[in-house]
Amino acid sequence: MMVEIKKATEKDVKILLEFSRKLNEFERKLYPNYRRFELDKEKIEKFFRKRIKREDSVFLIAWANGKPVGMAYAWMVKSFLFFKEEKYGYIGEVWVEEGFRRKGIGRKLVEEIIQWFKNKGIKWIRTDVLSKNERALKFYEKLGFKEFQKELEVWLE
Repeated sequence: MMVEIKKATEKDVKILLEFSRKLNEFERKLYPNYRRFELDKEKIEKFFRKRIKREDSVFLIAWANGKPVGMAYAWMVKSFLFFKEEKYGYIGEVWVEEGFRRKGIGRKLVEEIIQWFKNKGIKWIRTDVLSKNERALKFYEKLGFKEFQKELEVWLE
């Protein structure tokens, strides 16, 4: 199977939205406080259309035999005052269609994003993963990511 990673353009926004919807569905099973994708689809589409044109963002789509099978996107973020690095890279979402998982496509997508960040002079990359998403945690660990902080929550009655 030949897999090609291409930079997404504005005409690919519908593909990105569909993959983002599927990721939202998956994550809602792990964390039921997530809103349904459809409630925010317009905002997400606006975000994609705005960000896809910017020099500080990258949107990628994985293609297998002419069919989109995965996506990843990332952007640069200005760091908090306390950090030495002025900017860091942030990976927003990574998705690979079910029948194409465990074939190295997700790895290719993230490696391409890492290279894009390197080319932009970024040395620090962050992402976040739901603590119950063990597969994603292992995936990122294999790519060299390490736990940086724990985010805690409490629900008040």
